[in-house]
Formats: sequence, structure tokens, C-alpha cells
Amino acid sequence: MKLGFLGPSGTYTEEAARVAMPDALSIPYSSIDAVFEAVVQQEVERGLVPIENVIQGPVTETLDNLYHYATQLKLVDMLVIPIQHAIGVLSPTSQVRRVLSKDQALKQCSAYLQAQYPQAQQVNMDSTTAAMEEIVATQASDTAAIGSPLALQHYGLHILARDIGNVQQNKTRFAVLGAATEAYHAPTGNDATALVIYPHRDRIGLLEDILGVLSKTYGLNLSSIHSRPDTRGAFRFYMEVEGHLEEPTVAACMADLTRQLGDEEVEVKIFGTYPRCAFNEPRLKTIGILGGTGQMGHWFQRFFSAAGYTVLLSGRRTPVTYEQC
Repeated sequence: MKLGFLGPSGTYTEEAARVAMPDALSIPYSSIDAVFEAVVQQEVERGLVPIENVIQGPVTETLDNLYHYATQLKLVDMLVIPIQHAIGVLSPTSQVRRVLSKDQALKQCSAYLQAQYPQAQQVNMDSTTAAMEEIVATQASDTAAIGSPLALQHYGLHILARDIGNVQQNKTRFAVLGAATEAYHAPTGNDATALVIYPHRDRIGLLEDILGVLSKTYGLNLSSIHSRPDTRGAFRFYMEVEGHLEEPTVAACMADLTRQLGDEEVEVKIFGTYPRCAFNEPRLKTIGILGGTGQMGHWFQRFFSAAGYTVLLSGRRTPVTYEQC
């Protein structure tokens, strides 16, 4: 299977590609737009792009492409990769006057740069590895690059400092793209569904009504929401709700939203459904309920199961003992 990813080689996206599909033939593309187009044109069976960083938030280019190609591809999976930025130069004696990297990396390391190199010019590059290639090609002794330690070492740069991000637990979430005709994975009990709601005509209380349908009418939990302006001053609302698209409640909610909002010139586009992939996994993964075979115990079992926990019930007539709980 061929997997297209946001290149060039040596980026965090390539690392994510190796984790997501270690046996795939990974092919780098020069832009997020190009990865989407490669999936649509069937040059590759899968695409992989960054969608959200825990510090900087959503990757707007990915959100825009999801909207544009919503009927031609779908989200089929997500994964989270830890981001540990380092800074490197040609020589350990270099005087740093410029720092090159991708804009997201520069922002994620802003505190370090302000403290160590407040006068240095920050230059945005197409990728972190493009910054390293530029330094090596021009032999710029006064210039540093920010990227992964492995990539800096690959290009022969001396690492001045490691783990220089503003947040020590920096992570990026990556989206795996597949063909629109592809079947979704079977429900796991801990899934999410992504969609966009795009009002072409605004009114007071519209967003409140939309959220009411999700939470009050159907009892779905909204795990994330991001707004993205268009060229007319309107906004698209990108959402992720808990639940699999093929679950009856989620399917009914999506159909109801489409029906209700269609009368108000509001687009509803579903991007896909996939196993939930949060930035931080809960420390507790299993919950035991002692004497939980009654009505209240079963209610808590449904509640915690929907939140992604494994639930053990123990009672007089269950095979699970108190000690096992």
C-alpha cells in the first residue's frame, strides 16, 4: 500500500507515517494540498497530514482541505506523535543571527528563542528539514535550524539544545486519509466522528441550537470545536463528537442536523469516523463497580463505557469477584 505524507523526509510527519503504517511505501509530497490531491487522484491509497498541535491548535490548511474534498475522501484514523524540538548549527562556535524552521516550530519554541536569541531573525521555511537543507547548502555559519534531533544529526548539524519547546509535553495529532468509497472500521466503543457545519446565512442562536441538537436531543459529547473564517466574513465550525457514525444515535443525529439545517442554508459535511485519539490518555483505564448489578450500576456502566473506560461489574450473581474489581 502507498502512503502519501507531508514531506520532505526527516520531518515529524514521516515519523508519524512510520508509526501509522510501518509496512507501507511512504511517498513525500511538498504540501498538504498535494497530499489531499494524491489521495483523490488515487496516486496513493492513504494520506497523512498534521491536523492539530496541542500548543498551536488546528492546522488550518488541513481543515480547509477537509472541507474542499469532503465528498472525495474521508478520515479513517488518527494518531498522536510527541514533538521534541532541538536547535542545531554547523559549528558549536557559531554565532546565531538567524533561526530557520517551519512557522509552527518557531511558535512552539518562542520562549526559548526569546531567552537565548532575542535579536535573531526568525525565518519561516516550508518544513523543518528544508531549514536544515538550506543551512547545509549555503554553509550559513550564523544560522540555526529547529527540528527533530534525528533530522539535525542526519544533516550533520551540531545540536545546541534539546527539548526546547514551550511545553514539555508537546504533541501533534495526525490525520489518516482514505478514499470516500472505503468502508469504515467497525465500532470499537471508543470512537469519534468529525464534521463541519457551515452557515451561509447567520442568525442569533444558530450555534446554540446546533449544540443543543448534539447534546440535549441526542446526548452526544462534543470533544472539540474550531471556527474558521471564509472570505465573506462567515465561519465554518469544525467539530468532533464522541461516537461511531454507524451507531444509531450518532447516525440519527447527523441525519437530523442535515435535515434541520438544510432548510436554513447551512451545510453539514461529515469527514469521517475513527477510533478516538486524544492528546492525553486518561490515567485510569478500568473501573470496577462493586454491587453494581442493579439499575444504578448498569447506568454507571453505560456512562463510563461511553467515555472509553473498561468497566467491571461485581455482584452476587456475576463471575467477577470483589477482589477482581
